Amino acid sequence: MEREQIMEVLRVNSISGDCPSRLVPDWAFKDVADRIMMLDRLPGTDEKETDVRDVASRYTLDRLIGVLCEYYGVTLEQVRSKARHSSIVKVRAVYALMSREMGFATKRSGLHINRDHATIIHHTKKLRDYLNKSKFYFRPELYEEIEGVRRVLISCK
Repeated sequence: MEREQIMEVLRVNSISGDCPSRLVPDWAFKDVADRIMMLDRLPGTDEKETDVRDVASRYTLDRLIGVLCEYYGVTLEQVRSKARHSSIVKVRAVYALMSREMGFATKRSGLHINRDHATIIHHTKKLRDYLNKSKFYFRPELYEEIEGVRRVLISCK
């Protein structure tokens, strides 16, 4: 799988999506292409079975939030609402962390769930602190939960 092929698929997908490719700098496509190529090298993925279009479309913000809503049993409307219930805030926080790990911009990730980019940054920092095993407020149950979400995202086809 070539980097140029992946970049072309990303450009085509971004034209039909919410962000025209003429507004996206070329380095952004290269960065995402590199991340997709890295995902293909994960254990359990066979390069012969993976199509470039499948990989590029599989890891979008829509798919991410859909998987998280299904995993935690909430609706997309709840995540996008102004509700501050702990179960909904947890979904937003995990979404923020995962979207940053996938390389999406904080502004775009925030707009997708009707939040400011600063909210995405805040949730990402807080979760990284909770997941840091050297900190005194490490939460092993949250660590296991997020690893479960990662396994679900990797297995999605």
